[in-house]
Amino acid sequence: MNKKTGNLIFRLAVLALCIGLLFKFVDVRSASAYIATISISCVLIFMVLMLFRHWLSSLRWMWLNPDPTGQWHAFDYFRYTMISNTFNLVMPGALGGDLIRSLYIMKEAESHRGTNLLGMLVDRVVGLFSILLLGTVCGYFAPGLEQKVAFVLSMGGLLLLGLLGAGLAMNRSFNQLLTRIFGKLGGPGAKMASLLETWSGAATFYRNNSGRVIKGVLLCFVMHAISFLAVFLLARNLEIPVGFLSLSIITAFSWLITALPLSFGGLGVRELSFVFLLGTQGVDAEQATALSLAQFGIGLIIAGIGLPFIWMSKRGQPIQPVV
Repeated sequence: MNKKTGNLIFRLAVLALCIGLLFKFVDVRSASAYIATISISCVLIFMVLMLFRHWLSSLRWMWLNPDPTGQWHAFDYFRYTMISNTFNLVMPGALGGDLIRSLYIMKEAESHRGTNLLGMLVDRVVGLFSILLLGTVCGYFAPGLEQKVAFVLSMGGLLLLGLLGAGLAMNRSFNQLLTRIFGKLGGPGAKMASLLETWSGAATFYRNNSGRVIKGVLLCFVMHAISFLAVFLLARNLEIPVGFLSLSIITAFSWLITALPLSFGGLGVRELSFVFLLGTQGVDAEQATALSLAQFGIGLIIAGIGLPFIWMSKRGQPIQPVV
């Protein structure tokens, strides 16, 4: 059995296990009845907010991309973002679409492919840090949040670890040391050393353009606030009695869990995470499942909107898709 087949079997097993647990602990008919109560206007508002968020995400990526050529236009960043979002629903984890986005970049970039890939990675890392920071703040100030200490310390601890890692990654001496070490290993080590040299150039860009980084971080807060608001409106439509700040940190935790490449599009993992996390706030499993599945269902519609971008090239010219 090769590695690819083993990974496929593992994720199918995780999906089957999650679905089995949901059928065991959740009354499917009740969850379906909750979903049926969601108004069309709520669905449309959720969709508009998410599409706006995707546009902001592409703008953040454009600001954080250290590529000096300027070969991508604003439309290109938005196109790649929509393609990534579409494939997120079928790839492992909630960020699996980034793999497809990487393939498009490798195929369509005229130069500086490594720099563009690093820019995409930095964009994701900045987004992760902002989720951890905003989630920690929401949890700290959330009135009536059950298990507040556990929530805040867990997310705050992850944030601290992330900041320490980022500090090392931006340290010139540390990067130079790693480059020398990998450079002496030959073969794969030499490739890693070359990647580290590319990263050193990108790190210099970020140090010299701190204003763009700050704008990207601030934009993250707006993006996540929009997502939290969309989930809150959906929860209110389902009559889930959890406050905005409490639901925000719970949603942030669910994002972190779902990002792990355990299942396809995070399906099953996301639902169980909502059942567990909202269960700490006294929400029944059926309502929690309905909230999660409703988000997934609306996500499918938005993914459909992203399909035409697969058959476009830079600036919207038609091409054959990468996959």
